[in-house]
Amino acid sequence: MKNSAPSAFLSSIPQRLSKRFGMLSKLIRSRDGNFSILFVLSFVPVAIAVGTGIDFSRALNARTEMQADLDAAILSATKDIGKDTEANLKTKAEKTMKAMALQRGSYTLDELDITVDATSKSISATASTTVPTTLMRLAGIDEVPVKVASAAAGGKDTYYELHLVLDKSASMLLAATTYDQSIMQKLSLNCVFACHDTAYGEKYQGVYYSSYYDYARAKKVVLRADVQADAVATLMDTIDASDPSHNRIKVAVYTLGTNSTAAQVLKSNYKVAGGIRQVIAPTYSTKDIRTQMVSNTELTSASSYITTDFRALTTLNNYISKAGDGTSASSPLKIVVMITDGAQSSADWVFSGQPYITPLNNAWCDTMKKQGATFSVLYTTYLPWTNRSEYNNTIGNTMSSSNYKSMWGGTMPSSKVTRHDYLTTALTACASSPDYFISAASPDEIKAGLTELVGKTLGSLRLTQ
Repeated sequence: MKNSAPSAFLSSIPQRLSKRFGMLSKLIRSRDGNFSILFVLSFVPVAIAVGTGIDFSRALNARTEMQADLDAAILSATKDIGKDTEANLKTKAEKTMKAMALQRGSYTLDELDITVDATSKSISATASTTVPTTLMRLAGIDEVPVKVASAAAGGKDTYYELHLVLDKSASMLLAATTYDQSIMQKLSLNCVFACHDTAYGEKYQGVYYSSYYDYARAKKVVLRADVQADAVATLMDTIDASDPSHNRIKVAVYTLGTNSTAAQVLKSNYKVAGGIRQVIAPTYSTKDIRTQMVSNTELTSASSYITTDFRALTTLNNYISKAGDGTSASSPLKIVVMITDGAQSSADWVFSGQPYITPLNNAWCDTMKKQGATFSVLYTTYLPWTNRSEYNNTIGNTMSSSNYKSMWGGTMPSSKVTRHDYLTTALTACASSPDYFISAASPDEIKAGLTELVGKTLGSLRLTQ
């Protein structure tokens, strides 16, 4: 369902700014307090720019949580379609949504409109709120409108197995925000990654840190791996609400990465199966998954692998059997969601063998698609690092300068596109369809993206979002 509220709101910003800065122009014409005027002129635009980012981040977080709550409320009510009256179903969905909003505390439910269609055995709903602003008030913008929509069809229970594949290579130790990256760059290597390698220990402000990772933990730097784990925990909240009895949706978790050296990866007898591990077998217990996401070093940022070899994806069928039709627990639909930056790489190749660092070959995702599974990809955007030769000579270089075809068997694009830009193309092709590919950069976008992807793949329940 298309939402025009955000676009209308954004289009009004220039007019609001013009009005507010018109007031400031009167101050400029005044001859009194020149110093104060100069201060205001320099401070206000900066404050508005900073405030816009902060306020829209809060609005995005509220939207993510409100969407998840509305989805869960609608799904819980559809289970009783055919068993209860339309009025009772509507009341049930309303009570669930209001209770979840109250429990969240991150948004106040302003409007809720629920429609029950007995003919199509479906329930649809829209919800809206406004998020108060902070520094954007300087531009006359007091609130950001947020609106979400959801619909679901009932009539029968559907069973799922959700398989989460988490990229655990060193590149996921990237500092997650510009602020966190600035903290990492205070060290001598000017590096934005929290490397576990003790060879790069360093003293900073009188304190010795055995690795850049130890420094990152001490300075409370948020890493991509932390955001990844947080996104999984947020997803468990949605599954709890969608399957409160915990008998329809099983979840399994895998890690992707290997400590093989570059030379071992290049050997023809390399065992690609070693690059992927099932850390949590399919389980209905979201509680167990939450616990392990913060305590199991295989899943936290406390460990990482030096190499990502996506050929390991071809062995996922060792763990995941052919997908069923979803009509019973013994015949569930199968969903694979991979969270990754998509770069086929080895730490050794950063300084030598640069042609091998490329996007993954999307054909490696075909094994599970042939098994009938829906393959989804959450691309945690590979941020350009253009002032460093390690980036410029590898993922920042052209596809034509890589061994994408000869080494990895990929189809070379006709234009001289960079490997960085081709990541999106390769990962989109890896997904079952473009609808099952989402690119996300910020922590809030990554959490929202994972919830949205899983929501899309529950296709037999979800009609629209």
